[in-house]
Amino acid sequence: ASSGPFTLQTPNSGIDGVSGVITISTGTSNFGNSGSINLGTGTSKSGRGGDFRLLIGTGISGDGGDILMFAGETEMAGSAGGNVVVTAGEGSSDDNNDGGNGGALQLFGGAGQGNNELINYGGNVEIAGGFAYAGHGGNIIQRTGYGWKTSSGIFDIATANAGSNGVSGRVSMTPGTT
Repeated sequence: ASSGPFTLQTPNSGIDGVSGVITISTGTSNFGNSGSINLGTGTSKSGRGGDFRLLIGTGISGDGGDILMFAGETEMAGSAGGNVVVTAGEGSSDDNNDGGNGGALQLFGGAGQGNNELINYGGNVEIAGGFAYAGHGGNIIQRTGYGWKTSSGIFDIATANAGSNGVSGRVSMTPGTT
């Protein structure tokens, strides 16, 4: 038999209200690390592993909701703020005929479905190194994957083809001023 679902939700709002907030938090620690929050899906013995989905609300009369993720700040001298690490899944089968492939890490800006060419646009994908008050700002480091038995990966930078009324976008690399 299957295990049952677990649903955690607040009720819908009344006519003139807003829906409630769900807060999941660990307590403050006076000595040592504070507690972790672990959310995960189970292992499957005869199918796919379960997905982990964050679905943010649609704004019927306003913007859609954001996803905001912040690593921890540190107030300790000589320490660094927390990292944000996102890693796609490993294909761990070493079968010689057709072993496992690594999962892709994909970041997409949102689609813009508006019909006005001047003010409707797709969402950006923006990556920036961190600000530094005294030292140099954070670096952006991109490199392809190492191939143990064959070649390393391809580094491909390209703009998309133009639509019917436009031109293809530029590739621009510009150093900052000194």
